[in-house]
Amino acid sequence: VLAKVHVPMRGELTYGTLEIYTTLLLTALAAETLGLLISASVSNADRAQSLVPIVLIPQIIFVGGPLATNFSYLVSSVTITRWAIEAMKITVEIPYRGQAGFDGPDLLLRWVVLLAEACVFFVGAALLVRNKKAKAG
Repeated sequence: VLAKVHVPMRGELTYGTLEIYTTLLLTALAAETLGLLISASVSNADRAQSLVPIVLIPQIIFVGGPLATNFSYLVSSVTITRWAIEAMKITVEIPYRGQAGFDGPDLLLRWVVLLAEACVFFVGAALLVRNKKAKAG
């Protein structure tokens, strides 16, 4: 992102590069916990690998871009990609879905959603693993 887009020195809350890094870190955390949830929900690695495209393709399709219909934008509210891309666009000051005036609370909301998704996926994975252990033991 930094090689292709001019990131302002001053972001909405702190330095622009630090905001981009924070967004990417939270995105990676949410994606990793989603992977844990997929892994915990199946019995072997082959089944997990077959589920990955089923989960990832909607992440790409329902990113919630400027041409998205109201339905697809609503669906995108449960994807990781929408919140990550909106957070980066806020930092680099790119209008998104007709909104030109983003500020710090908008960025914080996107970060909180990414963190909440990571927590939900992690708790779901932990519960599935606990349930498997209870059935096995």
